[in-house]
Amino acid sequence: MELDETLRVITIVFVIALVLWGLGWLMQMYLWMRRNQRQQIDGTFLFKAASQLCRVFSDVFFWYIFGGCGWMYMLFKNQDEVFVMMPPDSALHPFRAILCCAFGAKCLHVADMVWSQAHHDVFFVDWEQPRGQAGDEKQPTQVSVWRSVFAANEWVKLQTSRAVHVEFNLLFLLFLLRGMDQELYATEIPNDIGSPGITPNPLLRFALSSFMLLVMSLCQWLFRWAIWDRFVEDRVWQFVDLLAVTNISCFLMEEKYYGHYLHGRSVHSHSDSDMLDFNRNLKREQDQLCAKRGLQDNSDVQTFNIFLSSAVRERYESIYDGSRSRLPGPKRGVDDKGRPRGFRAGPEEALVRQKEVNTFLSSFVSNNLEQHKLEIRHKEYYERLLGLPPELGYSRKSVFLEDPAGRFKEMLLAGREYDLVVLSVLTYGTFDMFFEDTFIAIFATYLVDLAVRFARRDLAKKNIAAKTLIDDRLLL
Repeated sequence: MELDETLRVITIVFVIALVLWGLGWLMQMYLWMRRNQRQQIDGTFLFKAASQLCRVFSDVFFWYIFGGCGWMYMLFKNQDEVFVMMPPDSALHPFRAILCCAFGAKCLHVADMVWSQAHHDVFFVDWEQPRGQAGDEKQPTQVSVWRSVFAANEWVKLQTSRAVHVEFNLLFLLFLLRGMDQELYATEIPNDIGSPGITPNPLLRFALSSFMLLVMSLCQWLFRWAIWDRFVEDRVWQFVDLLAVTNISCFLMEEKYYGHYLHGRSVHSHSDSDMLDFNRNLKREQDQLCAKRGLQDNSDVQTFNIFLSSAVRERYESIYDGSRSRLPGPKRGVDDKGRPRGFRAGPEEALVRQKEVNTFLSSFVSNNLEQHKLEIRHKEYYERLLGLPPELGYSRKSVFLEDPAGRFKEMLLAGREYDLVVLSVLTYGTFDMFFEDTFIAIFATYLVDLAVRFARRDLAKKNIAAKTLIDDRLLL
């Protein structure tokens, strides 16, 4: 009777999970449509709807099966006298079906996430002005491009940076399950460890391995957040500081009208300087003898969520007008050992238009364009709580919302730790359910994670090279 009551409760929770799935999907689509100023149904809308459907389904039903299995584990293993039995194997078909569907949905969502992250618009705005005159009084000195190349390189390096190391999780999980024989706690022996040779229960096995992976991931994230990022280094925020000393700002358009702005306009007159001037500039900042780095006066906030008006986006796209593409031209040369050597030149027309975009965006951020006004403000409480974008409608005004928390990290793997951890747990649980072998499940989980990181870095490198017109061989 106790088992029947438990299954009844699980069925009720399943109905609640279905409702949460539907409500969560509607909320995500509402936010997406509001960010992208969309009111019509087209191919892009349907694709995004399917992606968000998979995302919410995998999140809701992962916690549903994890919570159900965890509850069954505690009920069964914590009894001295048996009054609750585990369901027979013939009754586990719903669990297997939901686990496989959640795994497949999370794979589709992560694939869409990687594709979207690796195809965003990125533009580095160079604020540097020519310094004086060269030998010929009519020729001003040229601004060096190497600061932009350096910033693009650092952005490439951040693409696959993460706080949670999957390799550590899997090796430690293997040590616990096989080295310490913890997997024997997944056998149907109440209040005791089982013996080798006893077939483990799939529900107990999933609850045990998932709990271990989640705890290890949480511990790693807490260590990075509380200790490493505060007292050692935080590479993501170091990139923001780097922009400020290179006099370069960065536009990152996650969606057509929504993205992030990293303000890097230097508080000094020039960043193209020798080491002595560079050190003097840093000393002036250290002694608080110059303005703050923020976009607004007397502000340190350098990161913003941006919501562009349709007029600004159309102006941005019209300047390029199809001239921006992957670097064309002849193939690179090779040396006598067959290794590629040399670099390819970018299309000159695109480079000229890129300079026009630089002028347009620098004037736009400075709020010097009468026809493209800019509002910069704090986020309201409900905007922070729900991530609700401002209502632009047909307004020609763009909005920059201060984002000291740094949501631009969501364009990196470092900002999607939750999705990647859930993917790892579902991958391990699915393969472990089919093969009942810890080694196979760990190997499959590692391969999936490796594929995500490889695709993310390779696609992002090509995208950054195409959008910045920098040869990908300069992006190390």
